[in-house]
Amino acid sequence: MVNATIQQPIQGALIEIINAQEQVVATVRTDALGNFTIGGLAPGVYTIRVIAEGFISQTRQVTVAASEIVFERFELIPITPAPPFNPCDLINPVAACKVVNLVCKELRPSKRKTIQVLAKNGSYHFLQLIHLAITANVIITITGENGSCVSEPYQFVLHERIALYAPEGTKISSHVAITNCNAQLVCVPDEERVKVVVLSLEYNQHILSEVNAVIEVTGVAISPRQAHINYIGKGKSETMCIRASKVLDSVKIGKQREMQLNAEQILFTCENLETE
Repeated sequence: MVNATIQQPIQGALIEIINAQEQVVATVRTDALGNFTIGGLAPGVYTIRVIAEGFISQTRQVTVAASEIVFERFELIPITPAPPFNPCDLINPVAACKVVNLVCKELRPSKRKTIQVLAKNGSYHFLQLIHLAITANVIITITGENGSCVSEPYQFVLHERIALYAPEGTKISSHVAITNCNAQLVCVPDEERVKVVVLSLEYNQHILSEVNAVIEVTGVAISPRQAHINYIGKGKSETMCIRASKVLDSVKIGKQREMQLNAEQILFTCENLETE
């Protein structure tokens, strides 16, 4: 028994001998040279079934006479693996994306640069240039009539520069909300493989310059209200200090960003419904 393509022996192939009653009456496996031998068969008509991993199975009918030696040669055809299923194989694909694990923080807070800015009223102000980095993961899902593909989380970083009043000793807080995430698949013509995935993001940012502050509050401490008590008497006036953050400056902005992710940057796992 040999490989029909390269004419090399196939070792370990399973040989089954099936009688006229469709019963398996003998089995054996091929040796290193692709040979096999089966003896002790009664005269009659048999079916030889050959099974080997990675090859197309074959069946052949033979007639065994008394005291006869039958020689059979099998050339098995290798199974050609199907090409990998990828997003470009999807019929009428629709892409969507989801942003997770979003973090925004200031880069190099000790190295803020002071700049002079002209206000709308014609006056000049000294502000600090803040460098921010938005880090997040995006997961892209592409569905079609014949299957679907989901990407591994891809981490991206967006850089922002904002002018705020943020003198030494202040801290920067940034809150980012993704309002829209779109993905578009671009395939190589006639090759059915991914060229790039175009990712479009819309997001809002609220950036604050804050400093630690202490608020002094004077008042009367009272007991918690209880049922059926209509009057709480005056107590002794006390002064309390509460730690809080004082906002020195803030800005709200909305932005749009577009990124192109090539095939090497993003890995898809696909399910082909046509093979099920």
